[in-house]
Amino acid sequence: MDILNIIRRLQDKRRMDKITPDHVPEVDLMGEINNEARKELNELYSSGEIGVCKTLNGKAVFVKE
Repeated sequence: MDILNIIRRLQDKRRMDKITPDHVPEVDLMGEINNEARKELNELYSSGEIGVCKTLNGKAVFVKE
């Protein structure tokens, strides 16, 4: 995940939409980072590199070896 690239992409979108100021709010950045991380986790799970199990408080992730 390239966080600097995500910031640039979000800032460029704000400029194209003529939103000023064009800086990226932290909530938008964190939301996009979360989306990217979820996508990468899904890819790792689909390829069989990681596993997921349920715990009392949610889910846990582990590397399959």
